[in-house]
Amino acid sequence: MNNIFDANCMLGRRSIHTPLGTPITAPQLVAEMDRLGIGEALVYHGMALDGHPAEGNARLMREIDGHSRLHPCWVLLPNIGEMPAPAELIAQMKAQNVRAARLCPVRHRYLLTQANVGDLLAVLEAARIPLFVDFDMVRWSEEKTDWRGLDDLCARYPQLPFIVVGEGMGAPRRVFPLWQRHHNLYLETSYYQVHQGLSDVAQRFGAGRLLFGSGLPERAPGPPLTLLRHDFLDDAESTAISGSTLRHLLAQAHGEIAIPHPAPRIPHSARSVTDLPAHPILDVHAHLGPWFSTYIHAGEADGLIRSMDRLGIQATALIAFDSIGPDMRGGNDRVAAAMRQYPDRFLGYATVDPNEPQAMAGELERCFGQLGFHAIKFHCDTHGYPADGDHYRPALEYADAHGLAVLIHGTITALMLESYPRAQFLSAHVGGWDGRFPHYAVELAKKYPNIHMDLAASTVFNGALEKLVEEVGADRVVHGSDVPLMDPGYQLGRVLAASLTAADKEKILYRNAARLFGLSNA
Repeated sequence: MNNIFDANCMLGRRSIHTPLGTPITAPQLVAEMDRLGIGEALVYHGMALDGHPAEGNARLMREIDGHSRLHPCWVLLPNIGEMPAPAELIAQMKAQNVRAARLCPVRHRYLLTQANVGDLLAVLEAARIPLFVDFDMVRWSEEKTDWRGLDDLCARYPQLPFIVVGEGMGAPRRVFPLWQRHHNLYLETSYYQVHQGLSDVAQRFGAGRLLFGSGLPERAPGPPLTLLRHDFLDDAESTAISGSTLRHLLAQAHGEIAIPHPAPRIPHSARSVTDLPAHPILDVHAHLGPWFSTYIHAGEADGLIRSMDRLGIQATALIAFDSIGPDMRGGNDRVAAAMRQYPDRFLGYATVDPNEPQAMAGELERCFGQLGFHAIKFHCDTHGYPADGDHYRPALEYADAHGLAVLIHGTITALMLESYPRAQFLSAHVGGWDGRFPHYAVELAKKYPNIHMDLAASTVFNGALEKLVEEVGADRVVHGSDVPLMDPGYQLGRVLAASLTAADKEKILYRNAARLFGLSNA
């Protein structure tokens, strides 16, 4: 048994639909931990989120009884009479060996302020009980986390560990300045997928700032596990993130200063779900350069190549951030320069801007006739124009005439698929589908052979890829990472750890993309 200690697991159901096969009971969770190579887990109960914390905590204790690898984390509320007073609550936690607490201010609709939770935080600090703070983040671009409140409370309670869960690529511009002031602030990693992000934090602030979490059973565990294994971490850094920091925090709970059990780096054989395949990998969705919207680390060509080499990625298809913004031509030139610098490692998307319709035809001829590009990119969100609008017609006609792939961040319509049957459409970010409701692109794929699903998406829901393959078939799904917005190792983990055949995984990771891009080794 290895020594990964998962800081973020849930038992039970949520109010939303829970897919069949999701590990929601203690025996199911332990079995999934065995498959993934996770030794222990800190768990809370879904009833404590969507029912009531008191009932959820009681259920948690009943359901984990006899499961020594599962450790309880209680969900708490402000001291307004719904739960025992803070001192009594801590006494109950100590009596039942509960060494961690969780607050959900967004889900449970209260303010994370001194006036609201100060008395509770004071007793948690005195008992040295680490506090997980969950702002109900679903997507990285949401503005839910109260960083100002955390800044204030970390200063007021310097001996209380605050662990923020569920934060993604939007965190660095908020949390990096706070880490310069507060030693008691941590991030859990289930959704943290900054490019080379674990090693970046380890080098700048120390690996002890990060606690591995899977987000089970709602989030797919393969992505954070793959990033933990394949980021540029040394043994000491990997050990800290995978469990030793959490063990140290839990060992101090209730004032019991203890030496935590050592957590050596997990043997390779114990983490087979994150093994890289023998066949090549192609990434159909990547970016180049910095971006206004969030912190981008190692986003130029050299940084991307370093990640590709560590993960066995043969080639990556690039879109410059400049070109999905205000500089179509300059961004395409940036991609062309990367292609010249690293021949055969980068493929080029010619990004077209519908706000410059008079320049589109000439830019396409330049990109394909002179610069050797491979496919076309529409970004309907940043350019503020629908994919089926007239301004995009020259690009669609060009793609149809030349049988090119067109990656579209926007809505593809049936009329487009019918009007341009030789163009191969890639619907961007379908990997973020949770599998619960019909997805327009999935429904179109059942009728039209020239639409394909791009997996690049920050949210990776447990079982969603398996559901996607069930709906459209593995031949219609291609791997994309959105690097450097997201780490390619994290994104690769969604496929590596999925319950799919090796043949289907090879189609998704390599063969489908090689065919769509017309590569000679397809």
